[in-house]
Amino acid sequence: MVTPASARHLRVLLTEGTSLSSRESVWALGLAGHEIEVCDPDPLCLDRFSRYVRRVHRSPRFGSDPDAYLAFVLGVLQRGGHDVLLPVHEQVLLFAKVRDAIPPRVGLAVSSFTAVSTLLSKVSFARVLAELGLPRPYPYYVKTAIGTATSGVWRIETPGDLSAVLTALSARGLPDGETELLVQEAAPGALEAAQAVLDRGRLVAFHTYRSVSQGARGGLTVREGVRRPQVRAHVEALGVSLAWHGSLNIDYLLSPEGQPAYIDANPRLVEPMNAFFSGVNLPDLLVRLSIGEHLELVETRSGVRTRQTVLGLLAAAATGRAAVLREVGRAIAGSGMYRGAHEGLTPVCHDPLSAVPVLVLFARLLANPGSAAQISDEAVQRYAISPDAVTRIARM
Repeated sequence: MVTPASARHLRVLLTEGTSLSSRESVWALGLAGHEIEVCDPDPLCLDRFSRYVRRVHRSPRFGSDPDAYLAFVLGVLQRGGHDVLLPVHEQVLLFAKVRDAIPPRVGLAVSSFTAVSTLLSKVSFARVLAELGLPRPYPYYVKTAIGTATSGVWRIETPGDLSAVLTALSARGLPDGETELLVQEAAPGALEAAQAVLDRGRLVAFHTYRSVSQGARGGLTVREGVRRPQVRAHVEALGVSLAWHGSLNIDYLLSPEGQPAYIDANPRLVEPMNAFFSGVNLPDLLVRLSIGEHLELVETRSGVRTRQTVLGLLAAAATGRAAVLREVGRAIAGSGMYRGAHEGLTPVCHDPLSAVPVLVLFARLLANPGSAAQISDEAVQRYAISPDAVTRIARM
């Protein structure tokens, strides 16, 4: 059973409407009865096509001009009568920095700028893991400090791979504002993730899931809820050390012996519908935390599978039109990896408007299967944070 919604239905402003995390949050918040508006540079963003979204405010692009974006969002908040501002991607860094500029009547659950910066940077996160004695891969992935949706990450499998990466970095230099690289060993194990909501270091919601099938840009086409008490204890320790307030997501590899090795962190919500179907509505809890409600710990059940069909289509496009058609057939029939999995991103039967982006994607892939990478890149660029934006936010 999903955690009960607040008796009060709130007016919530999401900070972007293009990412998969935002789209899944819209559904979870809509089911909880909240009224949703979105800021996004694309008037036809993914969230536009949901019956739960009342309005899309066309904003400047966050990653290229955070100052203009901030001014725009503050203007919307001043005029709109919103109850909660919900950062659903790296915009959380900006609003952690300017927390005092948010109108007092608007709820916002974010950690300190220092804490958010620590988890956003792959280098700083690795340092925190070392300080807390939490398991991590030892130094062959090369990573820049800041990157979104696997950009700035290179897998090194041969000396030639390393040479190519170093040559490219030497030629173009590190992105503006960056001075460090992280090198991690490719540890053995299955990819899993932990999701949590914390109230100033106190754990109030927790969920873990494993990857069943990966799709475009490393996204998970199918995932399954699991229970990992050891990971919960580690996340609690991390939350206490940072006095974390709000949501976070930790990626890790689980060894064949059942030991986690933590590889990445996101200081925000990440695609919450597997947790929803497993019994906890993380976006609703985060909204309730934002308005000061006291929350008691809730956890999820294991064994629930969810899917993001669009990622399966993008992955299938790599092998051509016939593969895309076969993937559509499997998704409609609920066969293969889709068997028994709830659709978490575009629930066409429940939210008919969500069929629009699926049909558009299907048509584009049939017309040009090779456009899959470009489609993914275009979407990420609309909400990704750049190293230059990180530097500008830090100087605010």
